[in-house]
Amino acid sequence: ADDNKLSLVSAWPHPTFGGDFLPRQRTVNADGFEAQWSVPALSTQAQQQFLSQGKERVALDSFSVSLGNPVDVYRLTERATKYGLMFIVLTFAAFFVLEMVRRWRIHPMQYLMIGAALVLFFLLLLSLSEQVGFLLAYLAASAACIALLTHYLRHVLGGWRPALGISGLLVALYGVLYGILQSEDNALMMGALLLFGVLAAVMVATRRIDWYSVMGSREVAAHA
Repeated sequence: ADDNKLSLVSAWPHPTFGGDFLPRQRTVNADGFEAQWSVPALSTQAQQQFLSQGKERVALDSFSVSLGNPVDVYRLTERATKYGLMFIVLTFAAFFVLEMVRRWRIHPMQYLMIGAALVLFFLLLLSLSEQVGFLLAYLAASAACIALLTHYLRHVLGGWRPALGISGLLVALYGVLYGILQSEDNALMMGALLLFGVLAAVMVATRRIDWYSVMGSREVAAHA
């Protein structure tokens, strides 16, 4: 037409606008979205494209809306695996700091098995989320990994008390990770605040450690 106007209203809160023309006005919130398009004939070649097409169909200028779901099971699992490296690094950092502060002795092989348990969490999450909802899958996978690590750390650290302390940290990390996954708009801010908080905690916990003594290089530094 010479002047094309379209108004679209939907209760879906996650629209994706595509095509050759974006809406002139749009409002998107938790209750849905409303969008208005206004496309005059001078702004599009659709009329000429329609009249010039013969036996072969020509792709006309168009606009579209797709109703996506950014928090479905597979997307949430994909987002969880993207945060997986950060999650594992933070866990190992907590073990390392506690090893320095509490004078624990953790063998590299024990670190390897702890890391394997952390990696398997994401595999369990994906496989279980295909059968049940994401929340139940997340709770089951995290509970299984935390229970396994608690039982293992009881023998590694020589008692239930330190093992339960580490398990409490893991519960907090899994809880924060779930909050980040559910927060579509504030995920970056929450991740940045988490990293800043962890760095601050590490710096406070290790502020009195003599790293030359810990690393066995005090004599080397003295002769340098």
